[in-house]
Amino acid sequence: MGLSSFRIRTYILAVGVVALLLWGAMMGPRSYRDYRLAETRARELSADPPPAEYPAARATAWGYR
Repeated sequence: MGLSSFRIRTYILAVGVVALLLWGAMMGPRSYRDYRLAETRARELSADPPPAEYPAARATAWGYR
C-alpha cells in the first residue's frame, strides 16, 4: 500500500509539473506579443499628434491633453 501511494503521488506531481511547464510555454510568447503590440501602438500615438482641427474632446480621448 505504501509503494502504490508513492507512485500515485509521484504521478500527480509529474502531471502538475508538466501542466505548469505547458502553461508557461504558452504564456511566454503571448506576453511578448502583447508587449510588442502595446509598444508599437504607443509609438504610433506619440508620433502622430492630432491635427489642429480635431475637437478638444477627441484629442483628450486619445490622450494628447
